[in-house]
Amino acid sequence: MPAMTMPYSVRDEKLLASVQPGDLIDATLVVVSDDAYLTTIKKTGHDALPPPPPDAPMPPASSGFELIKVGQPVPDAAFVDQDGKKRRFDSFRGFTIVMTFIYTRCPLPTFCP
Repeated sequence: MPAMTMPYSVRDEKLLASVQPGDLIDATLVVVSDDAYLTTIKKTGHDALPPPPPDAPMPPASSGFELIKVGQPVPDAAFVDQDGKKRRFDSFRGFTIVMTFIYTRCPLPTFCP
């Protein structure tokens, strides 16, 4: 995965005293049934932060794929349905369906509420 920024909770604020923005860290991520937080934070290096973006409005988020237009057919793709059966979109051609996509697993309980 490419580098990204993700927020993490820290229960002991003293752990943050020795780190600054741009610091590279090694830490232990504790995951419990309804929370996740960092412990044992250790600085391993530093990297310059990129400059902040200009104050121009942010473009809308993009998945990197061209969105289909209203009335266009959904491209055929494979997926697993609620019964664990492998299906293809084409198997629904000619039927009216309602479909939603949800997280079925999330390693961090506070990231996928």
